[in-house]
Amino acid sequence: SSYISSKSALEAYLKVLGKELRSYEINCNVIRIPIISSEMTKLIPDEVASKVLSRVVNKSYASVADLYNLVTFLGKSESKYINGQVLNLGFDN
Repeated sequence: SSYISSKSALEAYLKVLGKELRSYEINCNVIRIPIISSEMTKLIPDEVASKVLSRVVNKSYASVADLYNLVTFLGKSESKYINGQVLNLGFDN
């Protein structure tokens, strides 16, 4: 599908960009985000929600804080060796 092709192209581009910008100490990573808990997620039918959550490691929606914590860590010098990666926030590959 077009969505999968676009997503794969973006991930490949950011991996290359990470290599290109490494000499400038700029890291590029992709974060795959599961559904974030919100008012809208309360409207998802249980049957659909259970299918989606079956692919998430802890079987619950991610929170904004989960995403914030990952992005904050990636912005720190301790993460300097994490570059050109596709990071799955909670997804079970």
